[in-house]
Amino acid sequence: MRALGVILIVGLALGGCASVEQFQHNMDSHLGWDVDRLRAHFGYNYIERDLGHGQRAFTWTWTERGMRPGHHTPDVIHTYRSAQGTQVIVTPGNYFPPEYYEYGCEFSFIVDAQERVESWRAHGNGCAAYPGPEPVLQHGMGKDAQP
Repeated sequence: MRALGVILIVGLALGGCASVEQFQHNMDSHLGWDVDRLRAHFGYNYIERDLGHGQRAFTWTWTERGMRPGHHTPDVIHTYRSAQGTQVIVTPGNYFPPEYYEYGCEFSFIVDAQERVESWRAHGNGCAAYPGPEPVLQHGMGKDAQP
């Protein structure tokens, strides 16, 4: 049983590393993109900053808030029979309150004077969990159109 717990912990740890690597790979895949393609992909809800020397930064934020519901484990009733008679021992269940969580990631793409992505930066406790931009509904484009 203990070995199973160790395997589970190691698996979760490796899974977390894979998510960070996947996030980095995903962000690297946008290097060289034109700024218009970047905006179409991530949306127009960004902050733009002039960094000087022809560089600009485009920053997006992602947050996820939620709650994992609490629960109450059932009471356990043990009944023992002995020479003294029947004894009943009740072990009360445990209450686990709801757990609230918030994950966030702020990421920026640095664009050069030719309006091409040259680098990126990200920070937050949820960058590895960031699923990427959601599909955007667009009017007037074919169903196979790509942003």
